[in-house]
Amino acid sequence: MKYFIPANLDIDRVLQEWPPTNIKSFKKEHLLYIIHLINWIPATNKGLETRSGYVPINSSLLQRKVRNYRAYFDYLLIHKIVESDNQYIMGKKSKGYRLVWTYCQAIKVVHGSDKVLQQSEKSENKLSVSVKRKFNHLLKWYNPDLQIDYDLAMEYVKEDLHRKLSRPPLQRLRAKHSDKNPWQQYNCAVINIEKIASAAFSISIDSNVCRLHSVLSNMYSPIRNCLSFNGLDLVSIDINNSQPYLSTILLNPSFWVEDCNGVLGVMDVYPLYKKDIFSSSCSLLSSFIMLCKDVKTCNSSDLKLYIELVKSGNFYGYIEKEMLIGVNGKKAIKASVFQVLFTDNRYIGQADAEPKRLFKKHFPTVYKLFNLIKKHDKTNLPRLLQRIESYLVLQVVTKRIAREKSKLPIFTIHDSIITTKGNEGYVQMILCEEMERAIGFAPKLSVEHWRPENLSLNEALLYRNSPIAA
Repeated sequence: MKYFIPANLDIDRVLQEWPPTNIKSFKKEHLLYIIHLINWIPATNKGLETRSGYVPINSSLLQRKVRNYRAYFDYLLIHKIVESDNQYIMGKKSKGYRLVWTYCQAIKVVHGSDKVLQQSEKSENKLSVSVKRKFNHLLKWYNPDLQIDYDLAMEYVKEDLHRKLSRPPLQRLRAKHSDKNPWQQYNCAVINIEKIASAAFSISIDSNVCRLHSVLSNMYSPIRNCLSFNGLDLVSIDINNSQPYLSTILLNPSFWVEDCNGVLGVMDVYPLYKKDIFSSSCSLLSSFIMLCKDVKTCNSSDLKLYIELVKSGNFYGYIEKEMLIGVNGKKAIKASVFQVLFTDNRYIGQADAEPKRLFKKHFPTVYKLFNLIKKHDKTNLPRLLQRIESYLVLQVVTKRIAREKSKLPIFTIHDSIITTKGNEGYVQMILCEEMERAIGFAPKLSVEHWRPENLSLNEALLYRNSPIAA
């Protein structure tokens, strides 16, 4: 078993200097494992929120592997190897830990042989028989043919780290939540490079929204340019504006009834999950159906505009031009749209909720419909959209590809489908046909070729053309 710990941490010297006499049945490997988790968890969960670098660690899950884990944390805290935010909210937030600044640098691999930890890790990562059967058309491609140019990837992340550290704004690593720690980014990238190189793909299916997570979805996106399959370059086909695009089906009353005449309906999505988003209130579902019908009857102009903008692919352009003057960049605009879709209805009164207020002004009917979905739980809308996405991508589009071309390698990163170079046209065709059949109109797609020549550094300088790379 591999443990990723700080390269400058001499664990044997630490134990010799401060013998862990207060830890009953002490095991060095348990100590290594807990330190390892602080580096490992962010690398295997790209969407994880790590405030000021603190990594939330679920104590219930950890206790199954290290029964007296608290004693180990106390040891690490006392001897200033890690520090904690000491913030725990039952059912919402686990206590966070981070390495002290001295050890928040490069990592190294330490090998272990604890059989209990090894077996626990295998059991935790094991997919059920039903999941393997349902997603075999995708899982079978995660094999040693999926490779990474290890030397190029490592050279790139080292140079990327060097350039980030040399930029003054990124030297204030922990001044605010939003500041990203270049060392943490680097270490996460290294871990995922090592995982690909050793054919450890970390595949899991989210039981909540049924998304497929893997090392591909978790890895630092520029490094994907170092990947290949059986020596062939890979190509990613993405759905543009995917969340607004998928949201248009929710504005169609037929989605919410059992008999949806062949178009995607709510009953296609519900059976995949243990919990229905409207289980807390049957009346809420009825209210939504009635509101959708009323909206359709009155032919709301803002509803038509919303759908037309999404259909034409100009939705984000409209947001930037008409609503968010002064907000530049694709990421900033996308973040503003996500604020509208995913934040609590009550958030609209906050000082930084101007995008939400502007959306309500420009699209009052759409806003009202989305608000009703989030009435009892703000996560209802994003969960429903992700359920629709995963159902269509994993269960409809990729299964058709697998039926028609069983020897064509395909991977997914949520709303993207990845295949080998030369097959992107075929995947585009299937994606458009199936999405149009389900949603009512085809999405706008973008194609990205993954190849070393596309590697760029943090100031958009092509890596292969940089003086250091040469």
